[in-house]
Amino acid sequence: EYCQNAQLIEWNPNLCLFEYTNPELKNTLNRSSFERWQGTAVRGFNAVTPLFITVFLNGALHRDIKPQNILFDSQWNAKICDFGVSKLMVECSEDILQDIKGTIFFQSPCVLRNQKRIKGRAADVWALGVTLYCFTYLKHPFIHNAESKELTKEVINSILTEE
Repeated sequence: EYCQNAQLIEWNPNLCLFEYTNPELKNTLNRSSFERWQGTAVRGFNAVTPLFITVFLNGALHRDIKPQNILFDSQWNAKICDFGVSKLMVECSEDILQDIKGTIFFQSPCVLRNQKRIKGRAADVWALGVTLYCFTYLKHPFIHNAESKELTKEVINSILTEE
């Protein structure tokens, strides 16, 4: 389905911040208060959460939840996109992740530590929480500048290369 408002925010690696992708929305929200933006983010997120419950109930794990994979139509209905690394579960026991997929900065600590018996739904819920933070504050909760981004990358890489 075509999503007129598409993606709301995009990561700017130079600023280590999210920026609005729609200039009209940016102008509207810049003129409004931060509280109004938070309310908009929460309303949008309230539209997204039932979609993920539907995904889970239909036996799927998204595995790459992030702001760029949540689109909005002209009525601000949320749409989930990019199921490229998703996993279908035939039964509940298949909720256990065997590998790391998706965008690393949205992965849960358990996934990054490659712990045994990582629940896929729990990992998706973690990513959904990080995504809500990004929508609300227009920044990633663990990346505040280029230095923290590099430090976060180093920590993630050291976790991934542990034996």
